Amino acid sequence: MISMAHPRKKFLALLLGLATVSPAPAVFAQVRIESGLPAAQSFSGSISAAPSVPLSPSLAAASALAAPALSHPLAASAPIAAALAAAPSAAAAPAEHPAFAAARASFAAPADGPSAPRTGEGAKASADAAFDAAKTERPLDDSAVYGRESASAPALRPASARPAASIFDPGHGTASIHDQVRDRVRYNKLLSRSFWWYMYTHIKDMWPGYKARWAKADAEGGAAVSRPRAFFTAMRTTGMTGRFYALGGSALEDDLVIKEFRGAFAKYFDGPGVGAREREALEAFMRRAKGFNAEKRAHTNMYKNIRDPLIKASTMRPDQLAPYFDSLIPPEKEITTKEYQRSGQMERTRDAFLDVLRATLDEENPSDPHRVRAAIVLGSFASGSAGPGSDFDVEALVDGASNASLPAFMKRLTERWTAAGYHKTNPVTVHDNASWPSWGLVNIVQTRHYIVVSPEPALTARLSRQAFEDPAVRLERGYTLRGRVNRAGQYAIVAAATLVADLKAAFGLKPASSGH
Repeated sequence: MISMAHPRKKFLALLLGLATVSPAPAVFAQVRIESGLPAAQSFSGSISAAPSVPLSPSLAAASALAAPALSHPLAASAPIAAALAAAPSAAAAPAEHPAFAAARASFAAPADGPSAPRTGEGAKASADAAFDAAKTERPLDDSAVYGRESASAPALRPASARPAASIFDPGHGTASIHDQVRDRVRYNKLLSRSFWWYMYTHIKDMWPGYKARWAKADAEGGAAVSRPRAFFTAMRTTGMTGRFYALGGSALEDDLVIKEFRGAFAKYFDGPGVGAREREALEAFMRRAKGFNAEKRAHTNMYKNIRDPLIKASTMRPDQLAPYFDSLIPPEKEITTKEYQRSGQMERTRDAFLDVLRATLDEENPSDPHRVRAAIVLGSFASGSAGPGSDFDVEALVDGASNASLPAFMKRLTERWTAAGYHKTNPVTVHDNASWPSWGLVNIVQTRHYIVVSPEPALTARLSRQAFEDPAVRLERGYTLRGRVNRAGQYAIVAAATLVADLKAAFGLKPASSGH
């Protein structure tokens, strides 16, 4: 009888041999190698718990059979017998790269304890921390890393079309199918939650307050708008493409936004006394809005800078419109904003906030599975377009997107920022719901500049966008058939929200108005 031992040994030896020469698996393919790093440099470290990192089949077999020394996937191939025989401490390796040192440390002392059981997601996080550690060019002890907005929205290309900008630029398609599906599911959850809040919940809460203000103006001599529900509903879709993303809708190009609001004014501002003087004042205001902070502002800022005053103007008398439009965005505001940015005051305020945010994160309990592991700063302070009264917009990242620790985190952050003396002029807002600390998800959600702050250097580096990386989502800024269909559906949802609010008011269930 032929023994099965020899075929089994040959099979295992074959797997070990493949592990030393096969390409890196998906999780390894996320490594960013800087041009100054020798291609053959490797690192090794003792893995405290049984490695459950998602590896390729050949490497998984090698990991199970070999000693706990793990060579970097880009290291030069060596005979497997020599690799198994060599102890990590005895190897005469070249000077260790700082990024690999940080990654090795994350394996040697994982955040959840050296002897804790490793879940599949936990092992994935450890592997990501190790092999994405070289992603940032900043020192790994810098816990605030600035994310990049690569280009204006029309110039963004899908990741597959991007030219390689480094010696190892795998793009966004290198994640495993499982991780891509997971991040897409998470993104769709964030998207649906955001859409429903913008188009229904928020509208339902805003409508009673708006209706009361309009009724007051109408009783005082006639409001500038005679159909408040139709106007209020239209303002949620006017100037928008109809495409919705996790952080909100996408505005049309600036000239199209102005064209649509001009049409909305002509259609809805039909009160007695609304004429050429009011239209001229509106046109002058919209020209100022287009030029205000144009070099740095987000694409939705101009849309909001016109929409919100129009909503307020619709609750005024016609004789109040022209003076009101004339008072908006005066030239001195542009001068003040530019001086705030050029003088360094914006950077000093931003740095003060990052220090407060970092201190608040440091207070999180490392053993709490629901702790806030990182925070992303969004908006004008991240993009460099902030003015003296700009606020800070923060998104918390928690394993499992749990909100359990969020209220306490928000309270401590607000109290610290208030104690620092900034909250009154530059208030901080933390998103009501946490998100996941996943690079794939961050890259889909964040289409503009952002800043990552975390007490975990490897996590900070992994979640930050590099100079050669474009956001995974390309924002639409023009008209499309799909966008027009979406706008029709969105208009219907907003109109339904106002009717529901009226029904609740009729039955004495008045919601608290969020105003405008």
